[in-house]
Amino acid sequence: MRRPVFIAMGAFAIAALALVVIAGGPREFTGGRADRSASASQTEHAQPVPSAMGPHPRLRVEERVHRFDTMAIGESRSHTFIIHNEGAAPLKLGQPQSTCKCAVGRLKAGHVPPGEFVEVVLEWRGEEPESAFRQAAVIATNDPATPTLVLEVTGRMVAPLSIAPSLWWHAGDAPVGEATTLKGTLTSVVLEHFEIQGIDSSNKLLTATCEPLPPERLAELGAKCGYAIAAQIAADAPEGKLDSALTIRTDRPEALQIAVRVTAVRHGPLRIIPGPGVEHHAAAQALPLGRFAAAEGKSAVLHVFVHGLSQPAEFSLAHKTPPALEFAVDPVGLQTDAAHQHFRLTIAIPPGAPPTVRIRQNCARLVLKTNHPQQPELKFHIEYDSTAQ
Repeated sequence: MRRPVFIAMGAFAIAALALVVIAGGPREFTGGRADRSASASQTEHAQPVPSAMGPHPRLRVEERVHRFDTMAIGESRSHTFIIHNEGAAPLKLGQPQSTCKCAVGRLKAGHVPPGEFVEVVLEWRGEEPESAFRQAAVIATNDPATPTLVLEVTGRMVAPLSIAPSLWWHAGDAPVGEATTLKGTLTSVVLEHFEIQGIDSSNKLLTATCEPLPPERLAELGAKCGYAIAAQIAADAPEGKLDSALTIRTDRPEALQIAVRVTAVRHGPLRIIPGPGVEHHAAAQALPLGRFAAAEGKSAVLHVFVHGLSQPAEFSLAHKTPPALEFAVDPVGLQTDAAHQHFRLTIAIPPGAPPTVRIRQNCARLVLKTNHPQQPELKFHIEYDSTAQ
């Protein structure tokens, strides 16, 4: 069975809370998960009741709430509360009750003579991350001023390691022929030191490196230690979807392996984005125009992004069917960077063209020649019905 890997995420907390009471040396107690039905009568009879007449005990607690700040998931801690009896009669402590379904220590002796004290040890262990962890032990007493004593531990449970931006790194649209780099971090706010022992990839076209974060960057992230991770998709990764995984190996037993999904959409050097209200299917090179009246005509605007050229992009007609089909290619803005150019391509059936149905094998076709060595042609299969009245 694979052991869980805890990384930063929002979740409810599950905590184990045990309670031990020591007075004048260790007192005998039993521990374990309480059976509520079996112990109900015992707990009921074990609760002390303040006396109607004196003398009375008077308890004083040095600390009722212990704030432990931050601790890692899987870590166990304990804290000792001290209860003094400054009254004139013995202080009686009832069976502690927990605020969660946890393991709670059971007391067989809970008497503190006047002038003495008792040590109450709370032990807890975080099982899930929680930004506001709070658990308590409730103890009945025979002090009329404090018939119920509540001792609390509070703080923040965090994963020992936190990866950013998430367990899924998406590069978005990335052009073929250009390397794509994604950056992230693996840090800890609780560990003073951990090591990345290696990063494995499920795809030879996806690699990753790491290096320790400098102190100033750790301070920005509020972390004690961590690494910068750079994943790179190779320039020769093919066109289409990339969906691969990186496995980060660490020396931490609670997170020996952290799997990061890396995705991207690799497109050719000429990328086409349809304008508002236009439908374009790149894989099928299809441009459906729908049904319209021949007298009104129909046009569609596509945006063509050109990558990887060292000169201005050029487009010319190679083929079009039917002859009435029109097109225009216009630059968008100033083309100051030849490696990244943007054009508006308008494809139209002009008003007054003969009514016809162009679908499937009889679809209209437009082929444009380009001067890009990696994609010398742009093809469009255009379907429409212009017989509407």
